[in-house]
Amino acid sequence: MKDFNVKYQGNDFKEWYKANYGSDYDPNKGFSRTEGMSDVDWSIGNNLYNSFLTGNNLENNYNNSVSELEKNYGQSINSLNTSKKNSQQTASITLDKLKKYLPTQIKAQGLGGLGISQSSMLQAYNNYNNAMGEIEGSYNANKSVLDASKNSTLSELERAYQDNKTNIGINAGKESQNIFDKYLNEHNQKQDSLYNEILNSIQKGGYTSEQDILSYIDEFGSNLSSDRINTLKQNAKGLAAENLKAYQDDNFSKVFDYWANSSYTDASALESYVNQFKGKVSDEDWSTMQGWVNYVKNLPEEQERQKALEEQKKLEEFNSITTGDVSFNNDGGWWIFGSTDMGEKGNNFSVKDKDGFIYRIQSGGEVADGNIVNAARDVGNKQVFGYAGKLYYKDSGKVYIVEKRDNSFNKGKNDHYAKLYNKYFPAK
Repeated sequence: MKDFNVKYQGNDFKEWYKANYGSDYDPNKGFSRTEGMSDVDWSIGNNLYNSFLTGNNLENNYNNSVSELEKNYGQSINSLNTSKKNSQQTASITLDKLKKYLPTQIKAQGLGGLGISQSSMLQAYNNYNNAMGEIEGSYNANKSVLDASKNSTLSELERAYQDNKTNIGINAGKESQNIFDKYLNEHNQKQDSLYNEILNSIQKGGYTSEQDILSYIDEFGSNLSSDRINTLKQNAKGLAAENLKAYQDDNFSKVFDYWANSSYTDASALESYVNQFKGKVSDEDWSTMQGWVNYVKNLPEEQERQKALEEQKKLEEFNSITTGDVSFNNDGGWWIFGSTDMGEKGNNFSVKDKDGFIYRIQSGGEVADGNIVNAARDVGNKQVFGYAGKLYYKDSGKVYIVEKRDNSFNKGKNDHYAKLYNKYFPAK
């Protein structure tokens, strides 16, 4: 996972389900982990599902308790109504009996003419009304007690239900947050480790250009979160500058150590070493390094040494064999060198270079110096070569000196010998 995120962060399982599955939760279908669902989403979902089941059990228990309460209350009201009805019936029966039998009883007692019968009936009605009032009062009092008890119990059940429901939601939210924090911390630890690994590679990889660093980030940062990738890319220019400075400083230190430990007796060696670091140090350090080279070059003893080396070089070049592209030419109109006595001084002959130019020259006779003959051991036959400031011609293992021809081919632009000489000993 590159960037850390969750599809739902709350305490409602049904909302979580809709966020992750795109539809409402169907208890008949249940739920299972889909392909591609992250660990954090699945863990949060399981936590909320358990809370959802706990909430369902709580609601069922609450509904059952309310039903049981309503049932008990109904039974108590029915019993109270029955008791009331029975008491009222008893009072009515008593009144009816009095109304039927009291006049006969009074008359039998000989009291009928004294108004006693009317008075007794009034007392009977009064007693009946009092009894009915007491029955109603008792009924209402008992019903009030039942209603109060019911309402109090309902309120207590509702309060407990709501409190527990709230606590379930709070605990579900806390646990979901704990799950979220746990996975976020693990994600950040992995991301920080990867970030530091890539940063360390950049710092130690010697990348000295911003583009090189950006390319490295694109290649190896595919598993890095977008915010960390942006941080690296925003710092790419600075990292390149730091790497370049470290690279340049390290190179300067190498040259400084070489300079500090040298004997200052070989400017060319120092210059050759310094030149290896051209473009690899800062402009300021490059100027400093050039100053070291110039300092050594300007030392009197170094100038003397360089002068001696130059002279030695010239001497070695002067005394070395110089070959070229000039070989014997038979022009058919002149004495061909070697056609008579090749050792005879003054014999005319000609040689030709690869461009076809013909040089008309003459022989100076065979060379008797064994050192020259030995030096020319690798020169091919019928070839012209230079040695120690002079031109020679080799044929059949023998060496002959080449001289300027004593005629018109030795003047001005027609000086064939001078032209040939310059091919082997260019003017400096």
